[in-house]
Amino acid sequence: MPVRSKRLLSALLAAAIILPLILAVAPALPQPTIPLPPPMNSGEQPADPKQFYPPWWNHSFRYRLQVNFTDTSNVDHVDQPVDVYLTFSSGTCYNNSIRVRYYDGSDWLTVPCQVWNETYWDGTSYYKSLTLTFYINLTASSTKTYYVYYNDTDSGVETYTNEVWWSFNGTHYTFESSIYRANCSTTARGGKIEACYNKISGTYWTSRTINDPLGNWGFHWNPDYDYSTGTTSRYAPLAHQVVESGPLFITYTTRAKLGDYDAYCNITYRFFKWGWICETNSTFNSPASGRDYRNNEWVFNPGIMPNLTYKYQYGTPTTITFGSSNQQVNLYSNILWFCLWDQSDREAAGTFDLVSPQVSGANVRQGYWYYRVFWRVTSYYEFWDRYWGVVDFSAGGWIYEKFAVYIWNGSQGYAPFQAFAEGMKANLTVSAGTPEDVFYKLEVTVTDPSGAPIPNANVSVFNDGDYTQLNVSKLTDENGKCTFHLYYSGGGYYLQANLSLPYLPPGDQYVNQTGKWTPGVNSSSVTIVLNATRLYIEVYDKLGSRVQNANVTINYTSGSPQNIVNQSVDLYYANICLYVKAGASFYVNVSTQAYPNEQIILYNMSDGSVLSQPLALNGPADIRVELDRSIFVRQTQLRCEGGSFFTVYWSDEVNFSVWMEWVGPNIGINASWINYTILYPNGTLVVPQTTMTENTSVIGQWYVTLNTTILIGGHTYIVRFYGKPLDTDIYSYPVPITVYLQVNELPVTVEYQPFINVTWSSPPSFNVSVYLNDTRRNMPVANAVASYSILGTSYSGTMDYAGNGYYMIPANVIGNLSSGVYTIEVTPTAQNYSITSVKITLVINPIPTVANFSSEFLQDGRLSVIYNRTLTFSVELKDANGNPITDAIVTWSIIGTEYSGAMIEEGGGVYVATLNLSELPLGPIEPGSYVFSVTAFKQNYQEQRIMLPLSISEIPVTLTPVMLPLSSKFIIGPYVMVESNVPFVPLVFMLKDDSGRPVTGANVTILGLPVWEVSPGVYFTLVPVSGLSDVALPVSVKAEKAYYQSTSTVVLLNVKEWTIPLVNLPYRVFLALLASVLVPSSAFASYVYLQRARIPPIIRRIDYLIDRISKGLPVEVGKPTSRESVMTAVLGAELSLIGVEPRPAVYVPPEVADKLVPLLVEIGKSESEAQVILAELRATSPAEREKLLETLGVPPDISAAILQELEKEEEQKQPEKRTRKRRKTREVAEEEPKEEEQAGKPEEGGGEGEVEGKSGESTGGEQN
Repeated sequence: MPVRSKRLLSALLAAAIILPLILAVAPALPQPTIPLPPPMNSGEQPADPKQFYPPWWNHSFRYRLQVNFTDTSNVDHVDQPVDVYLTFSSGTCYNNSIRVRYYDGSDWLTVPCQVWNETYWDGTSYYKSLTLTFYINLTASSTKTYYVYYNDTDSGVETYTNEVWWSFNGTHYTFESSIYRANCSTTARGGKIEACYNKISGTYWTSRTINDPLGNWGFHWNPDYDYSTGTTSRYAPLAHQVVESGPLFITYTTRAKLGDYDAYCNITYRFFKWGWICETNSTFNSPASGRDYRNNEWVFNPGIMPNLTYKYQYGTPTTITFGSSNQQVNLYSNILWFCLWDQSDREAAGTFDLVSPQVSGANVRQGYWYYRVFWRVTSYYEFWDRYWGVVDFSAGGWIYEKFAVYIWNGSQGYAPFQAFAEGMKANLTVSAGTPEDVFYKLEVTVTDPSGAPIPNANVSVFNDGDYTQLNVSKLTDENGKCTFHLYYSGGGYYLQANLSLPYLPPGDQYVNQTGKWTPGVNSSSVTIVLNATRLYIEVYDKLGSRVQNANVTINYTSGSPQNIVNQSVDLYYANICLYVKAGASFYVNVSTQAYPNEQIILYNMSDGSVLSQPLALNGPADIRVELDRSIFVRQTQLRCEGGSFFTVYWSDEVNFSVWMEWVGPNIGINASWINYTILYPNGTLVVPQTTMTENTSVIGQWYVTLNTTILIGGHTYIVRFYGKPLDTDIYSYPVPITVYLQVNELPVTVEYQPFINVTWSSPPSFNVSVYLNDTRRNMPVANAVASYSILGTSYSGTMDYAGNGYYMIPANVIGNLSSGVYTIEVTPTAQNYSITSVKITLVINPIPTVANFSSEFLQDGRLSVIYNRTLTFSVELKDANGNPITDAIVTWSIIGTEYSGAMIEEGGGVYVATLNLSELPLGPIEPGSYVFSVTAFKQNYQEQRIMLPLSISEIPVTLTPVMLPLSSKFIIGPYVMVESNVPFVPLVFMLKDDSGRPVTGANVTILGLPVWEVSPGVYFTLVPVSGLSDVALPVSVKAEKAYYQSTSTVVLLNVKEWTIPLVNLPYRVFLALLASVLVPSSAFASYVYLQRARIPPIIRRIDYLIDRISKGLPVEVGKPTSRESVMTAVLGAELSLIGVEPRPAVYVPPEVADKLVPLLVEIGKSESEAQVILAELRATSPAEREKLLETLGVPPDISAAILQELEKEEEQKQPEKRTRKRRKTREVAEEEPKEEEQAGKPEEGGGEGEVEGKSGESTGGEQN
């Protein structure tokens, strides 16, 4: 063993024997503490490293620029397409060199993009401007940066998988994505989307079998200016073109004519993978007015999507699930979005506006538009549209709209659509940065000759080989590294590393210059070797005590470099770190105040070996230097009462008591001072060295009471204590001790109302507030920042401090909320306090309302109106206190149809509408039963919906025979007489509605004969009578016309054997007679009922007399009654057959009339008509009665009741009838033998009497 090693071991052994207590408690050797050299004063600050972040994606691309997206609406943006407009300097952006990338912190991600709307610098292939489209994802209230790379040379074309594609077969365009396929015709329907196939459900949205086998409406029916003559689906497109072809979207434009108006509509579709954006601009070249305008209508198969979900601007989503009845939902102009969806079949489609519709040169009469959603349970289709009501256009007037249609898998509910729609509609700030030239990363490592890193070396980058034009400089880190980002430079850069230290003699430094470095050519990693290496020294005495007042000198054996002289060791640890010239020989000298040239021994700290001088180092060295003597200084220590870890709450006081003790006896010693410092864990100074207070009642104790209000709650601090003995000749400086102080935040209780249920009012009569209570101190927290966010809306911010610990959402924000259900998240924060977030449910109920419906057409809860007439009605809208509600939107609709409109405010909360059912844009409403709906809406007021049954009846009509005198002896009317040798007889009828207006175009049928309308409402026919004799025919006449009530009447045609000349025929009728073809009497075979009428008694008697005289037989003539009585009896008997109101008097027993007349009146007969009908029924045989009632249109149940009553009457009179029959039989028996010899005698009295005729028929009358 070497002598020096033996001496070292002996000294250690002696120390162990002499000072056992000291060695027993002495702390382990501290880790080397290396002072960092200061940076070189280069005169120019290093470049901000942020401007070179993130690293350059591909150095083949010369330029890039940042595109920043910032959400300011507190809404997530999920897979959202964005359009960014960019401009470029000449010669910088070559065609097709655009690339979009996103840096996720470690990797560059490719973002597919599409360039369109591009312009070029004249005569070049360099872009001047363009629009760039790509998809982004951005969380709420955050900023995200995408990078656009481009090049000044041809960089090829980056290809992506097409998300949409298209084809054309000569007549149809087809546009497709993975979820839909849309077709547009170039020969019909304005070139709009006429059919769309849903690839998710595997079905067509609109089947061509519904309502119209040709599918003429198409999938996208409008815009239209009335439903028929003004629709853009009426004609083929005026022009069409595919403008952009993918890969992200396809742009297709078409120009459609607005039906027959002097107007056109430019329509642009942008087809994306998720659906399409549609822009429409309807422009009128000439004025047009009085018609409804509609747009954004999409037509679906009946009932395929039963769920409707919608959301207004400041509300929460509402879902309606349609059921088994037709329904129409109106969504007004502050609607945010709405959609239809079906979880079972997976169909789903929704729409939202991308810009507010714009109007110029047009008057929207109702002042607003709204969406209508129609649900049908019949074969009628389901659809939505935007309804503007009646719009009047001036020449040049137009309406512009831009909206999106989104398609997704309905099994996911409406959430995907909500996220997309709200992201697209939310406020998104887009900003493009300044173009950035390509930069290169350069990493420089500075080492000593052995490769050991040298920290805090100054690395400089120069622009010239003379090293005079400094570009940037940096200090190396603890690993000897520093990184540069340098822009491209064809001339390259020049690198230099130097270590300039304060302890080196003036002018001395360690420096190395590497020469030229060219970006993109030379390696991006460069190592610079300095001719210096680290020397670490600790100084102890012979007994192992730190020599805290030692100085170290480095003496080189040669003249260069100069010596490092008298560098003091650390006051507490007695160590020092120096950089010496590598490879140079030197001596280490140690001096103290008493001994300028101490005798020392050097040990290698890594292995304990003794080192001999001079030394020559090529790498780092750690050396322990021992004096060849003992300094006889007692070792001291600092001790903190309570340990090394303290925990307190902020604002509490913490007491530190620190002792300075002599190690071994562990007794207190006098100190000159004990100081403390407070630092963050990263070394940042919080409280500089501050002297504690000495406790003079004991030796060695110092204390401090620390108020933690000078600190920040929620942090752990390092409290370091330093001390100096009073007598440094006897005692050493103690090693500083470290204590950890954890300062906890004060707990806070948030007091709030978790559920607030109020009614909307303006200004609001309520507030949303929280109270913050300092739980530990039971006092209000006054310096907090209470942030709020009304989820699902754009409202967020800071609550107002109302004093005494209360914080409220600003009243103007609360006042902007409409009725609905809201979730408010409140997040209070305050330095030194721990506060949890809370959520408050706010329910704002609409103001209760009352709606009263009135109309003159309302009877017993039902609206009844005649087809094509005017329906007027009004609604009075009031709140619960009876105050009128003005400025409401009141609309009407007929459920199950497309008929709807808006009511006009008359004042005082009264809204009126007048519907001329004959002039509706869709045409008249067909007669039938409907449900009439009125909806009254005003934001923040309870919506009222009134449902009433609506009956639209056919127009009542009257069919009457025309009284047409043909001679002085004969008339044509309800009772017609004609001789049997006339070929035909004319019949004329007039058909009028209930207002007396002629009804034209009706279908009038008379025995299947031809009927002509000779003038408006006047109908004429010819009835053949040739070959008929002695008959009375009740001719039934029926008139029918669509939307008019069917009606009929009966004319009695009496054919006689004597001649009645048909003279004085009107000229028009005479021409019709000549033009007609004689109809044989066999035409009567089609008539349902033909009865040979009873021959009136007077006629039969005349026939009888003529027959007797012609045979030369004698006759007897009695004196008849008066002429008036005879004619009355004749006409009464004959007219009673046809149900017309006769003027002659007829007789029906009162007991019969009282029972049966009301039955006939109930079916529409007058009392006089009923009397005639009953009289005839009583005179008709039972077998013929039912046929007669059927001919007169009497319903079967009424007919059965009448016949039953007549049978009862006859049963009561049966004895009297038998008596009359016996008497009649005797008279006939007496009369028959005399027939050949004498003429019968006429009756006396006429009237109800009768005479026997040849037929032997009896009328049941009395005989003379």
